[in-house]
Amino acid sequence: MKRLTGFPTPQFTTPVKYLVNNGLYPQALRVSADSLDPCLTDQVYSLFTKSGFFLDIFLGSYLISHFSKLCDLQRAHQFFMDMPETDIVVWNTLISGYAKSQQIEDAFRLFRSLRHCELKPDIFTVSSLIKACNFSQNNEIAHVEIHAYIYKIGYLSVISIGNVLISMYGKCESVEDAKKVFEEMLYCDAISWNTVIAGYTENGLFSLALEMFVKMRHSSLKPTKCTLASILEVLSNSKYLNLAKGIHGHIIKSGFCLDDSMVTGLITTYGNCNEIENSKQLYFEIDKIILAQVNAMIATFVHSGYHVDALKFLQDTWGSGVEVNGVTFSVALKACAALTTLEQGKILHSLALKCGFDQDHFLRSAIIDFYCKCGSIDDGSKAFKETLENNLASWNAMMMGYAQHGNNEEVFKLFGEMQVRGMDPDEISYLGLLSSCCHSRLVEKAYSLLKLMFEHHGVMPQLEHYSCVVDLLGRVGDLEKANMLVEEMPVNPDAQIWHVLLSNSSIHGNLELGKVFAAKLLQLEPETDTTYVLLSNLYASAGIWNEVRRLRKLMKDNTICKEPGVSWIQLGRTVHSFLSSDVSHSRNREICLKLQQLNKQMRASSSRGGLEFDWGVS
Repeated sequence: MKRLTGFPTPQFTTPVKYLVNNGLYPQALRVSADSLDPCLTDQVYSLFTKSGFFLDIFLGSYLISHFSKLCDLQRAHQFFMDMPETDIVVWNTLISGYAKSQQIEDAFRLFRSLRHCELKPDIFTVSSLIKACNFSQNNEIAHVEIHAYIYKIGYLSVISIGNVLISMYGKCESVEDAKKVFEEMLYCDAISWNTVIAGYTENGLFSLALEMFVKMRHSSLKPTKCTLASILEVLSNSKYLNLAKGIHGHIIKSGFCLDDSMVTGLITTYGNCNEIENSKQLYFEIDKIILAQVNAMIATFVHSGYHVDALKFLQDTWGSGVEVNGVTFSVALKACAALTTLEQGKILHSLALKCGFDQDHFLRSAIIDFYCKCGSIDDGSKAFKETLENNLASWNAMMMGYAQHGNNEEVFKLFGEMQVRGMDPDEISYLGLLSSCCHSRLVEKAYSLLKLMFEHHGVMPQLEHYSCVVDLLGRVGDLEKANMLVEEMPVNPDAQIWHVLLSNSSIHGNLELGKVFAAKLLQLEPETDTTYVLLSNLYASAGIWNEVRRLRKLMKDNTICKEPGVSWIQLGRTVHSFLSSDVSHSRNREICLKLQQLNKQMRASSSRGGLEFDWGVS
């Protein structure tokens, strides 16, 4: 091939120089693109076009794909425009590039152009566009456009297209549309079923996910590992212990019992069902432990209230040399926050910094939350200010911290700053605001926030938000209004809401409403001791002792025992826990002797008038 003359040749790297000098411009263009140097590519492309070459389908498709992967869609589109001839592969390559870069409008604009030329979109075109819609959950026009096109040309008969369409609707919280697509498909495979189940699970519709699982088991298809993973997540959130044991058996029969993800899922599921012994048995039977299982086991201890055990477990794990990450420290700090062990938490904080996890988003918010719950709001504020990025989780943690400390002014100040920085508040942000209103007894402000969160930021109030306002109304003694809000709210009340109302009824001595709330609570949790204790206290306050005796007998007959109280104290680096009537502590004798001494001193001081108590009796 004749060398190009008439204009100076730029300075190239050795391979490119060799190819250019020998007139091998197409090969030079490929090599320059692979070098990841855009300027070099532009120089070679300039020589390429001036020498009379043009982009054929193979080279053009390669360059478009290459620069799309580099997120340089401007260059990719320019190569596309310079091609004298294209095929469907070239179009799909650029559409896919726009889709993966979340440039949804450009992807659909190209799709519409394709529909008006001689070429026609194929399965790969449609698949790319559906996946693009996953990045644009609020773009209903795009969803309708692609679904209508699929329906029109009959692609719904293609299983892979139906599956990605189900996935799109599931990710966009349109589960009814996902179910409709599933039912309209001529043929379904295991992926189809798994995608519907996963869609229900991701949207919190656990009962529907279980229904689909049961239907799948009665079909000709067997549940796969993905199916079981979704169902374990359902059981983990819904706490169906017997069903969890059944799924465990199914996992063993299916041969997945040694799969790491299955074992991790089972540890978490049993932990969330408060079956910690089953979680421990699974964990200690593992031959080669992975990080996810360590984190799941620590989270299980924390969820079940065994906070000291969680820290001891981490200490043993650390000593055995098992790998840890930011999530490990995040969960361990929750245990420290629950125990309010400031020194232990500070040690974990310093270890996390030494391990290089200082800017992990989840860990940063856990650190802030820990300090605030341990009463060290200044340390929490310092950790928050050290956050380098606009991390919403950290802002939410700081807002919740200020709310817990009753610093209403700082909460709303942070909320304002957050919006100035361009961060959209989420449901947790509003939970912090409502918690602040609850602590400060700002009833009207709380009601206005319930309205504002949806109208201004599209955040739908959840049960937790209504619970805050119900608690607030209960605290100010307006139990009638609190009860009315529960009846009118669009979500079903859980046991926690009725417990809050019953507790506030006990505080304000409202026996009639207290009986109503107790009845609702007993329907949901018939074996919970606190319901009987609170109602018994209400009857005792009203002097109705026969009802007190009846409730105590009922608890005895149903073998419902009041859960013993527990206290912790940290001495040095050791946390000591004490249960009511527990004599198992190694220094129990010394402790009892010291208590007797203190009791004598208090009595002596009281007899001398050194101690005065205000019993509220005049």
